[in-house]
Amino acid sequence: MDDYAHGLRKNWKQFSLLVLINAFVGAMLGMERSIFPEYAEQIFGIVSKSSLLSFIIVFWYK
Repeated sequence: MDDYAHGLRKNWKQFSLLVLINAFVGAMLGMERSIFPEYAEQIFGIVSKSSLLSFIIVFWYK
């Protein structure tokens, strides 16, 4: 009944994949927070706080 492998040694591949995916997601969020406001100000003419808020609202309602 207990067919699951417990512990990091037995599941190191899955754990490494999880760490890698979290690193990429964190990097993407960091780039979005640092690049998007300046891009929105140059292209759309909106200030940084409203651009971040509009970005969050668009994906919140989707």
